[in-house]
Amino acid sequence: MSRVKSWMSKIQAVGDRLYRPFTKIKSLPLRAVAVSLCLSSVIWFAAALIIRLAPFGDESLCTNDGYAQYMPFLSEFWSVFREGGSVLYSWHGALGSNFYLTMAYYLFSPFSFLVLLFDKAQIPSAANLIIILKNILVIVIMAWYLATRNARKNGIALAVACAMAYGFGYYFLGYAVNFMWMDSIALTPLMLYGLERINTRKGRWFYLLSLTGAILMNFYMGAILCIFLFLYFVVIEWKWNREGWKAAGWFAACSISAALCAGIILFPVIYGMLMANASRMSPPDFEIFNDWKYFFSRLLPDAGVVRITHNRGTINLYMGTAVLYGCLLYLFSPQPSRRTKYGLLFLCLLYLAATQVSWLNYAFHGFYLQRQVPNRFAFLVVLLATLMMESGFQSIKKLKFWKILSAGIISAVYFGVIVALTDKDRLWLAFLLPAVCVLYLLAAMLRRRKVISLLVAVESVVGLTMVAPGSLDESFTNMSAYIEAARMTPGGRAEIECSDIANAPTLYGMNGVSAFNSVINPKTASLLGKLGFASGENYYRFFGYNPLSALFFNIRSITTKKNAVLPYPYVKTVEVQDMEVWTSPYEIPIGLCLEDPDVILSSSNKFDNNNELFPDAFIDYELTAKGSGDSTFKREDGVYTFTDIKADDLNVLTLDPVEADNFYLYAKVDGTKKFTVTYNGKIMADNKYEGNMVYIGDVLPQDKIQISFKAESDKEKATVRLQGAILPNAHIEAAAEYLIDNGLKEEKIDKNVITGTYHTDHEQTMIFTVPFDEGWKAQVNGRRVETSAWQDALVSIQVPEGDSEIRLVYIPAGLNLGIFASVLGGISAALILGGPYVMDRKKQKASRANPPESNGESFGVPGYPVYFGEDARPSTVVDLSEIRQEIPAQREEELQTIFDEPQEDLEPAEKSAQPETSEKSKDLEDKVATNVAEQSGNPEKSKEVEDQSQNGRILTDSSQTPEKKVESSGDQN
Repeated sequence: MSRVKSWMSKIQAVGDRLYRPFTKIKSLPLRAVAVSLCLSSVIWFAAALIIRLAPFGDESLCTNDGYAQYMPFLSEFWSVFREGGSVLYSWHGALGSNFYLTMAYYLFSPFSFLVLLFDKAQIPSAANLIIILKNILVIVIMAWYLATRNARKNGIALAVACAMAYGFGYYFLGYAVNFMWMDSIALTPLMLYGLERINTRKGRWFYLLSLTGAILMNFYMGAILCIFLFLYFVVIEWKWNREGWKAAGWFAACSISAALCAGIILFPVIYGMLMANASRMSPPDFEIFNDWKYFFSRLLPDAGVVRITHNRGTINLYMGTAVLYGCLLYLFSPQPSRRTKYGLLFLCLLYLAATQVSWLNYAFHGFYLQRQVPNRFAFLVVLLATLMMESGFQSIKKLKFWKILSAGIISAVYFGVIVALTDKDRLWLAFLLPAVCVLYLLAAMLRRRKVISLLVAVESVVGLTMVAPGSLDESFTNMSAYIEAARMTPGGRAEIECSDIANAPTLYGMNGVSAFNSVINPKTASLLGKLGFASGENYYRFFGYNPLSALFFNIRSITTKKNAVLPYPYVKTVEVQDMEVWTSPYEIPIGLCLEDPDVILSSSNKFDNNNELFPDAFIDYELTAKGSGDSTFKREDGVYTFTDIKADDLNVLTLDPVEADNFYLYAKVDGTKKFTVTYNGKIMADNKYEGNMVYIGDVLPQDKIQISFKAESDKEKATVRLQGAILPNAHIEAAAEYLIDNGLKEEKIDKNVITGTYHTDHEQTMIFTVPFDEGWKAQVNGRRVETSAWQDALVSIQVPEGDSEIRLVYIPAGLNLGIFASVLGGISAALILGGPYVMDRKKQKASRANPPESNGESFGVPGYPVYFGEDARPSTVVDLSEIRQEIPAQREEELQTIFDEPQEDLEPAEKSAQPETSEKSKDLEDKVATNVAEQSGNPEKSKEVEDQSQNGRILTDSSQTPEKKVESSGDQN
């Protein structure tokens, strides 16, 4: 044991040497900020070099949805501010979209402006930097908050280490790609700090401003946090007395004010997104997502991080073995109060249960159904566990030996048993994890908090091995070529086939069709699906176009890889590196008057739906096919069914001989989304979606057309639906002439404004190939006209007989109301934060103008006497916030009050410099608080004085003169 103790002393000495430069920062919470900032920055810089993150390599933290959504949206953000786009509306993708709403969901963070420091082709490097900086922010703010809770010099190391365990935990490593959440998550400790002091001005400032910022930067996380803060207040903070009701009033007022201040975001979101996705706000059926075995397996270090999954109970919660041990010590510790102790435990277990119970999951997600990214609120479980862990380790010097030993044994046994029951393939973990618990136990038994801090920090850094970046493909590493190709396209809409990025038009700056966005109109996606495009609830892709649908949406150019084959009327016009730009000679107006606007597009046959818009354009071609593979095959009524499908088995459907020119095939495979269409062995479509139209070209009887697929898992059956058709060139030319003749004339599109003219002999419906949004407002000949949703998907208006000048302007629905709400919220915030301060100032001026007469003795700082009655004990608190400048310059040491906690475990040199604390300090504290409350008659002032006594205020007493100065060890902030 002596050798172990010696090694621990050496380790602690090294840590003290590294820590010494930071001791110059007197404020302990700010010292924690500095230490955590330096440590996390160095660690992330080293990690970026090791794993070759861009710009040091081709790896990216912005994976999965980061490829498809976040980097394209950062690119559009760059275009808006560097190239003069509109923050209200974007034409880069989605046929046009509400970019303000996209910003509200993804980009309303100050960190987004960092992208402007980079070139557009360096978007991946900018995304990595933003993710890393936000993670550092999470760690730094948590370290600051933990330091304010346990403000001892030896507690700074623990605060920093626990903050690193929090920030480097699996939740943040797994969901770092969803960086739009991280600002709101980072601000959560500031909200708790303010909520715990809500009856003081300082507390209200922290709570109101941080909650406002959280809602503004991500309304979704803001909703999750509002629910949590309500529960935290009720369970832990609220008391059934006058002060408790007062706190409840301030809590409600500040929360409402914060929501109003964020109205500029909330109202456009309510109008533009939530109403369009109302189906996801319906409560789910009761369900428990996973069994206990899977649940506990996700709490082990080898569980890995999961970013996207259809398993709604998947969690990323592991952040080291220290958490369990620290939480057990917290439950055994004599402090804090039982309500706080068991309240934190209750909330932590409640949110943990919500990860697996559908009703709780729905409620804690803001009464919204999660999709593919499960348990987004799980950071609150990690946060609460971190608070308990840090407090538990802080209390080891107050705990009895048997409690420390019991907690260590329970932790070691838990990890050993859980690994043995859930992860038999890695039984070595059943020995490693308990061994780590033993290390914590030894350090706790020797009361070495700094050694525990080092162990926690090392274990958290080891967790970075789970960061799992993704490799950037050519779509990002060769962005400059794609951007150059985008600039070679003519007017109208443009698309790119050779990039698999879902939001490729947005990424490269093309006025395209493809979109993958949580804020798109799902009914627009449904319309495109009916016309043969690949589409789903929150996406639609250019794949599946045909010349008729391309004409309808004015897709003038398509960028492909070399040697591609495109249908008539596209011709190759430009080559850029290994890419080709194909252009159509027809420029179709954005506003169209169809001969029959009341058509119904409801057929399962995509060619029939196109024929509704362009009568008899497609000529049906009946298909038959034969199946092969390991599955059982059956054909019935044009539907081909494969049964008893095994995972990864290849199933092939071969068409019987076809002879046709300009042949098109529509294939849809139910039971698996991935299938391939080949023509004489050449891949014509490698489909990731449920189905879309495929151009085959001219086909002879000896040619072979095959549809093949593999199932990701064993399935009972999969059905393949086939539709074939021929599209003659003459029909394409007739359709183009029809659209041009019946389209908007003198068309001009400028950011969020569309103008043009039209002449008609009778009233008609003009359809704009723009997704319907209530933000579009129309005028015809200067008079306001109503907009409506054609096919529930596109904007349409009624055009009267004669000549008409048409103007459409886009202002996001709810934006004006949101601006009004934010102004109202700003006024209410000013009243809440500044009102009490103004009242107090008036009272102070009145008291100075008319000081009370007294025969008693005068105390205090010269020029600011404090008067006492003849028989009163001279003991009170004097606010130095206004007279610091008049304190003599030689008073360099910081002041300390009797409310400050005594410093523990200081170095011998520091101990000798500390004066003894009065034995009567506790009694004196109570008397002072009572005295101030009685004198002021203001309970809020009493609470505020108590809170601020830890922030550099001085007690004048008959037994303590102003010359007695002690370094403050309390909350310096």
